[in-house]
Amino acid sequence: MKKNLLIIGAGEHAKVVIENVLEQNKYKIVGMINFNHSEKKNQYFGVKVVCNIKQLDQFINKFNQTSKINFILGVGTVRGNMSIREKIYKQIEKKLFPVNVINPKAHISQFAKIGKGNLIEAFAKVSAGAKLGNNCVIESFSGIHHDQKIGNNVFIATNVAFAGSSIGDNCLICDGVSIGFKKNIGKNSIILDGTRINKNVPADSVCYEQKNNIKKISLKNYKKISQK
Repeated sequence: MKKNLLIIGAGEHAKVVIENVLEQNKYKIVGMINFNHSEKKNQYFGVKVVCNIKQLDQFINKFNQTSKINFILGVGTVRGNMSIREKIYKQIEKKLFPVNVINPKAHISQFAKIGKGNLIEAFAKVSAGAKLGNNCVIESFSGIHHDQKIGNNVFIATNVAFAGSSIGDNCLICDGVSIGFKKNIGKNSIILDGTRINKNVPADSVCYEQKNNIKKISLKNYKKISQK
């Protein structure tokens, strides 16, 4: 019998999560939880919104009369603000049990260590000796190679070439990033699309490439810009 699974979120990222859950064919999706009124009527592959976040406790109490519910986060990067994902995950983890959604076309080494609440998409790779924390996303055609360490709440987008040593908690690694050999990415950092990292990145940094030069701004200033 398939275990029940609730998708926390009802936006575009939830759609991607649901697709991978269906392909994994391990869980029965009981519905999505919406945060915004605009997401109330969203429906993906037959999966509907069952309640909003304020009604979650009521839904859980009613549902738990018959069976338990697991969850996976269906909330994306929210304009690069990874702290929102972290906050939601920690709140829901107190109520429900997080599970890993791993596409059957992904390669996960039996010698890798993986936490809870992770989404690993098709054609992603986690190699021997690698360590992956909780509440992470590894999108298609990206890989964690041998003995690399990924913290909690890390979002690795598509086509990321990672030859580094570690990525700290709450980092966003955008599409097409290349992280050089043995380089470390500090916590709370954002590496923007197509950036080639050849030096260690300190915590709370935002890196981007301009005319073949790597530029850095503080995370605080980046948030101000992205909210305009």
